[in-house]
Amino acid sequence: REDFDTTNLTNIKEATAEMDAASHKIETVVKRVMDFSKPGQQQMQLMNVNQCVRNAVDLSMVTLRKSGVALELKLDENLPECYMDNQLIEQVMLNLITNAIEELTVSEGERQLEVGTAERGHDEGERFIVISVGDSGAGVPAELSDKIFDPFFTTKHYGSGIGLSICHRIINDHHGSLAVSTNKWGGAQFEAVFPVKKGVTI
Repeated sequence: REDFDTTNLTNIKEATAEMDAASHKIETVVKRVMDFSKPGQQQMQLMNVNQCVRNAVDLSMVTLRKSGVALELKLDENLPECYMDNQLIEQVMLNLITNAIEELTVSEGERQLEVGTAERGHDEGERFIVISVGDSGAGVPAELSDKIFDPFFTTKHYGSGIGLSICHRIINDHHGSLAVSTNKWGGAQFEAVFPVKKGVTI
């Protein structure tokens, strides 16, 4: 205390706090890299995807309210049940919703978020479930629409580039696909599409 005045002590405390915050960020990134690198252990069960979506939305409601984001939930209540890992699907939804909120908080204009589910048919008779998350943010440039799912690719200043890669792999592990396009607001529209295959374990 004899060597440092109040100003120096304050600066040291701030620097220490920043170091602590940075260490937690590094820990989070390392954990996510490990989650991405290790093979997924899926717990498949017969589920209605709407329940997974609702759980993710419920977990996001506080953040949505604090961020001033208006949510529109459009769920098809007649969806067939199919085998999936509900925790992994919830992880995908939480990641997509969180990304949308982060985008909306730095964008100008109204903050709109639309989350939906639907069933889509195929010419050959195969049935698919579609989960969509769209926001009124700036959107994803066409030249980046494929790159954003690559590991470690990110457009965020503090992003790790792991989140969307994990989502992409989870949906692929469910024999589906994850893609991004432009929605009615001109923002990003993410669609996860996977087949309905009753009685099939993955």
